[in-house]
Amino acid sequence: MKGKTVLSVHTENDLLHLSGIRLREDEVHLWLVKWEEVAHFIKTGISFLPDGEKAGIRRLKFYEDRMRSGAGKLMSRILASHYLGLGPEEIVIRRDQYGKPMIKNQAEKMLQHNLSHSGAYVALAFTYRGAVGVDIESAGYFPEYKDIACFFQEEERKAIQESEGIGSFYKFWTAKEAYAKALGKGLLLNFREFEVNKNEIYENGIKNESWEVIPYDEIPGYPSAVVVSTD
Repeated sequence: MKGKTVLSVHTENDLLHLSGIRLREDEVHLWLVKWEEVAHFIKTGISFLPDGEKAGIRRLKFYEDRMRSGAGKLMSRILASHYLGLGPEEIVIRRDQYGKPMIKNQAEKMLQHNLSHSGAYVALAFTYRGAVGVDIESAGYFPEYKDIACFFQEEERKAIQESEGIGSFYKFWTAKEAYAKALGKGLLLNFREFEVNKNEIYENGIKNESWEVIPYDEIPGYPSAVVVSTD
């Protein structure tokens, strides 16, 4: 089992000195990019994406959805090219059978990545450690959140229903969603099949030593979580 993962957080401002950023073997780099701050770059950069990805972006009905999608796809290639020492045009990203994006062409190290977007932010996670998933949510209030918690593990449901406010719900949701994405299954994974407890994954009451949960809640209104393989 590898040692504890170090989370290093970066923003769009760090793109100005990207050449000085190095990804260590024990790290996950979490990029939290406000898409409005890089809107001009997105609009000009979309033309360089593969035709299939450009078509997918154009099919989205709403402007904000197109910008978030474009930012995620462009940033995935730019950052992957930096970490792998390849040109952006050399980066090939394919989706697996569950729709998880995977970097297909690799250099000496196997780079894993995942992305999520919500509201003003696009979140991207990169690591050499192993499979990784990330989720970010614009944490608006909605009265049905305690009903949705009924689809979680029993202890998680109790914690959410007994807590004050919606924060506890998002803590569990982002961690569970990130884990499902790390596995490559997304919402196809039954959220009752596993439990998040003290930033660890439990299945059938037994801690799964292969995974580490890293919550991040330093951006008001935007809780996020990264889940990374520790094998």
